[in-house]
This record gives sequence, structure tokens and C-alpha cells, in this order.
Amino acid sequence: MFASLLGREEVPPSDQESESVIMPNDEQAEKLRVLVSSLRRQRGYKRAAITRQEKNIRELLKSDPIDVNKLQLTLDRLEEEFTASRKLTEQLLDHLQEGTAEAQTEADDIESRKDDFVAIKCECLTAIKKFESSKSVSSESSSKRDNTIDAVQALQFAQTDIESYDGNPLKFQEWWDSFNENFHKNPTISDGKKLANFKRKTTGRAHAFLEQYRTEDKNYETARARFKETFGRPRLLVREHIRKFLEFEGTDEQDVTAMRSVLNKV
Repeated sequence: MFASLLGREEVPPSDQESESVIMPNDEQAEKLRVLVSSLRRQRGYKRAAITRQEKNIRELLKSDPIDVNKLQLTLDRLEEEFTASRKLTEQLLDHLQEGTAEAQTEADDIESRKDDFVAIKCECLTAIKKFESSKSVSSESSSKRDNTIDAVQALQFAQTDIESYDGNPLKFQEWWDSFNENFHKNPTISDGKKLANFKRKTTGRAHAFLEQYRTEDKNYETARARFKETFGRPRLLVREHIRKFLEFEGTDEQDVTAMRSVLNKV
């Protein structure tokens, strides 16, 4: 009309102009279709992972004994996959028209899958709790058994007081045997305490020798071996016997009868 008033002919819109008017709606619909398709594809991957984890859990629950560490790890993975799948479904629902059959189906499906997840999670937690309970009872029984063994060993290796050792080779073997029976063979005493008793039951040069070792578990066996090498050598015993022999009155005599008399005293 205005074109006629101005003396110009009104030209109808071309086909290209008509298409530009409806194109935005078509592009929006196509983008929505692509987005929905992508969400469903991603959710499909997650649901496949859920199926695998559920299968693994069923196998673990059938095993005897149950590997609770592996079961807990698998349950954690299942929960991660379920949470990711649920979020994808919620995003999908945001792009579906509310009230449609498709939207209702998705909503019902997500609740059904939630019930399945909660059921298998409860089954796993029950199995884990049962195992931990039995382990606690077993641990308590084991503790009582260990206490009983300790009590029996304490009676078996009741410590009696032994004489102190001063380094005399003639007294070494007797003292060594006594220490072994009362301390070394006792499984209820730590190596550190054995070394402490080792020092406590020595005097003089024997005690001075042990002072070079700190009273620690790791030093006991070394101190014990070196102590025996130092004070328990057979040559020391022979030398001490000779020295004692020479101390007898009459050992400097040349008379055979006198020497025989000395030997009879030994």
C-alpha cells in the first residue's frame, strides 16, 4: 500500500527470504535432536559399565571367603557410574517436553534403576559388615589364645635368679647354660630385654665388655656371639686350668711321689 502511494510496485518476498524466516526453528530442532542423541549415547556407555560392575559384585558375593576390599572397591565404582548415568538422564529430561509419554518413561526408568542400585548396595554393605563382625570375633579369640600361650610360656620359663658372671673362664660354661635356660630360650622376652639381663647378670670385665653395646633388640645376637668368642674360648679354659694347677703347693717339686700327691688333689 505504502509502495503504491509512493508510486512503486510492491515486490513479494523471494523463496530465499522465506527460508531465512523459518530456518532458526529448524536449526534449533536439529540441535536439540543432536543433543538428546548425544546424551543417550553417553548414558548408554554408563549403563553398560553399570551392568559390568553389577556382574562383578554378584561374583564377589558368591565367593567364599569374600574379598571385602575388592567388593568395596567395585561398589564404589558402581556408585560412580550410577551417579553419572542419573545426571545424564536428568539432563535429558530437561530437554524433553514435560508431560509427554517419552518424558514419563524416562522419569519412571530413573526411579526403577535407583531402586535396583540401592538394593545391591545394601546387599554389599551387609556382606561387608558381616565379614568385619566375624573378623572382630576371630581377632578377639586370637587375642585370648595368645594371652593363654603367653601365660603358659611365662610359667614354663619362670625366671630364677642366676649368679653373676665376672669373666672367669672356669665358670663360663655353667653360667652360659644357666643364662640360656632362663633368658635366651624364653620367647616371651624381647632381644632388647635379653641384652639388658645379659648386662645385669655380669660383673667386672665381663660387664665392661657388654657396655659397648646399646640395649637394643638388633644388638643382642651380635653381643652374645662376641661375648662367647671372648670368654668361652677353649684355650682360655685350658690356660686357666694350667694356672690353677701351678698354684698348688708342691708343683715345683721334682720328686715323683710329691707330684703324684698334687695330681691326686686335682
